[in-house]
Amino acid sequence: MQTAPRFEGYIIITTSHPDPRPATVAIPQRLSETHLEIDAESMGMAIELTKWFRRESKRVYLISNQARQSDEEEKVYEYLAIHPETTVRDLQRNLLRGKSSDYVEEIIKRLVKKGRVTEVVLKGKGRPSRVYSVS
Repeated sequence: MQTAPRFEGYIIITTSHPDPRPATVAIPQRLSETHLEIDAESMGMAIELTKWFRRESKRVYLISNQARQSDEEEKVYEYLAIHPETTVRDLQRNLLRGKSSDYVEEIIKRLVKKGRVTEVVLKGKGRPSRVYSVS
């Protein structure tokens, strides 16, 4: 076990571990002045606990991200129910301001895949337009 010099009231302890990043623990200086040893088993358990918290924070982030996406899908669906034959550009200008066309198209694709929205290609003079309406 190696110890780094004290700074701002803490001692930093770094230990080598099979993980590519060494484990680092900050211990308040007042605790380090008493006899304090951290054995390899305790350090391993602390590392495992840290990995668990990392996985859980990613899982919670993904859940919150999915909730945000479903909220935006619902907004788009409600907008299309009121404004049939809407283009991605219309959604970008009126509902999802500041979002890229790729982002809006991704929401539309998910709604089309779920069968909640239909896509119609309008052909006229010039380039065909894709418009979306509630199914």
